[in-house]
This record gives sequence, C-alpha cells and structure tokens, in this order.
Amino acid sequence: MDNSGSPAPSADAAVAHPTEADGAETSDALVPVAEPSPTKADRRGRRLPDGWAPARTAATLDLEAGHDPAWLERELDRFRDHWAAQAGAKGRKSDWDATWRNWLRRADDYAPSRPRGGAREGPDWDRLMARAVAADAADARALDGGAA
Repeated sequence: MDNSGSPAPSADAAVAHPTEADGAETSDALVPVAEPSPTKADRRGRRLPDGWAPARTAATLDLEAGHDPAWLERELDRFRDHWAAQAGAKGRKSDWDATWRNWLRRADDYAPSRPRGGAREGPDWDRLMARAVAADAADARALDGGAA
C-alpha cells in the first residue's frame, strides 16, 4: 500500500501480451490492461492509515518549504489526531496527500500575522509614535491653560 491509502495495483493486472484469433502472439509489446473498477470502499474513501506520512511530491514539498521543521511536525501530529478522531464518513478520504496539502494551506491562512521586524520598527511605528506624542502635548497644553 502506498502513502495515499490506495492499494497498489497487482503485478498480474499491469500488462498482457496480445494474441491473434488462433492464439499466436502478434508482438512482444506489452499492452496495459484496464484496472478493475474501484470497490465501494475505495469510492467512499479510507481512514487515515496508522503511521501515515505525506508523500514527498513536488506539490507537497512546495507547500512545506519555508516552514520550520518543528512547526511541520506539530501540524502533522495535529492532522493525524484530527482525522483519527473523526467518526463516520467525515473521517474517510480518497486522497490523504491532497487533504494534507489543504491542511497546510489553511494553517497558513489562519496563522497569526508575524511582524517582519521588531515591534518598534518601520514607518508605521514612527508615524504612530509621532501622533501619540503630539496628542499628549495637546492634552498637556489643554490641561495647563484650559483648567483655570
């Protein structure tokens, strides 16, 4: 079984040799045989297999790039626990790798925004600080002259 939770096709169903009507083979070329139709269980999806890990595909690696390995491990643990706890049809998926990629996209969407620099850097900080200092000065002048 691969990481996606789908069983691997059997070796005897992979190829066949074509024959003519009299039973003689026409060539040495291998011809793919149509895979059997999915079973009812396959169409409904499967539960997350024990010890599942995402396949190392280009799409998965692109989404994981730039994330701290410790963060990825925490998210993978959360992912496994979440789907193991889902009861019934909600806990069955036909493509666990795609489900993992969507999990990462949502984690990025819901992640709290992190300041790029320190908390007291950048043009917004300077502008806001200047406005606060001016407001404090105006309040001090109003208290000194307007309270008589």
